[in-house]
Amino acid sequence: MSVVSVGEYSEIMKKAGQLIPKETKKFLKTETQKLKRHLLREANNSVTPSKIEENIDDENRPRHLKYHKSFKAGKTYKYNQALSKRVFNASRHGWFIESGRPVARGYKKRDGYRNMPTIRRSKHYKVYGKVIPPFEKIWSDDTEQWVDKMMKEGKL
Repeated sequence: MSVVSVGEYSEIMKKAGQLIPKETKKFLKTETQKLKRHLLREANNSVTPSKIEENIDDENRPRHLKYHKSFKAGKTYKYNQALSKRVFNASRHGWFIESGRPVARGYKKRDGYRNMPTIRRSKHYKVYGKVIPPFEKIWSDDTEQWVDKMMKEGKL
């Protein structure tokens, strides 16, 4: 494998998106699937389903309890003149699991704002933050191999 700097790499990927978009999209698809698998593994390790969720089978489970099944890979799009793709959680409460939500315990509406307690954040798991650093090494190794392969084939 050849050593490629960050600036050279971004130029190569922009060129690859213009010259061979089909192969670039295929490469991005495989990489997003890898990232999705890493996210699922981390979510299963850190975010434990509640006992209510464990006792309900998949067919009868309400939609709002399907956090682990809702990781999706988006469509390929252009971002800063380069092809890009994202992985996200499509469940409605996925954002709250990731970053928490405001909670004010013991507050009653009749007390008014004068007696309002301090608002704290609920428990959050930061699944994406735990997965990104280890996955960056995998991503960089795979892209170097892919760029070398495309150069050997004469497509770049």
